[in-house]
Amino acid sequence: MSVGLEFTQVYITDDINQVLGLGIRPFFRFYPVNNENFKLYFSSGAGLIYFFKNYPKPSGFFGDLREGTKLNGCPKYGIGAEIKISSKININAGLWHYHFSNGNNPNFERNPGHDSNGFSVGLTFNPGK
Repeated sequence: MSVGLEFTQVYITDDINQVLGLGIRPFFRFYPVNNENFKLYFSSGAGLIYFFKNYPKPSGFFGDLREGTKLNGCPKYGIGAEIKISSKININAGLWHYHFSNGNNPNFERNPGHDSNGFSVGLTFNPGK
């Protein structure tokens, strides 16, 4: 098991929304497979994200005309893997579920929320190894 802190950046674009968000999220990971060359993990965490425009914009879908806010909570959970390709470089990949919501903040009479699934692929470089 491990704990960490991630800084996140998302760019959401669809027919109604085009917005950039920056966030911070503490997380924990549980490793059912934790070998030197391959690690499989489940990860979960929750933090805050700031969008540069209100998110989500009202879609009118099913008559929903609520508009989100700039500051939202952002839980994320999913499954990921790390594969060692050299002594200093790992490939990372994962499947994630995200939720964005202002938590029905008492100052706002709107909380449309948004759920998305996504994936990530990246490299980890460890210069000290």
